[in-house]
Order: sequence, then C-alpha cells, then structure tokens
Amino acid sequence: VQLLREQGFNTLWRGRRTLEEGELPAQEIIEGIILAVSGALLLTPGFVTDIIGFAGLIPPIRVLL
Repeated sequence: VQLLREQGFNTLWRGRRTLEEGELPAQEIIEGIILAVSGALLLTPGFVTDIIGFAGLIPPIRVLL
C-alpha cells in the first residue's frame, strides 16, 4: 500500500507540473489509471492477479503498458 501511495503521489505531482507548463498530462493520466487498476488487482485474491498488480507498480513495465 505504501509503494502504491508513493507512486501515485509522484504521478500526481508530475501531472501538476506538466499542467503548469501548459501541456496535457496524458502520460501521467495513463499511469494513474494503471496504478489504480494495479491496486485493485493486488486486493483481489489470487496469484495471477498479484503478479499483474505488482507488474503495474514497476515503472519500466508501466511505461511499456
């Protein structure tokens, strides 16, 4: 939960900074959605859902998604 919270706040701050620069924070929005889905998958019981949920928390894998 702490890792998810930290990654979420980092994404939020990057999105705010991008908005202040006058650009659309599309990458940050997509990362936020992936983080939310990953968090939900981690709460869902099951080995496969945990693997997919943890994969969404790893930044290089999240960029590939």
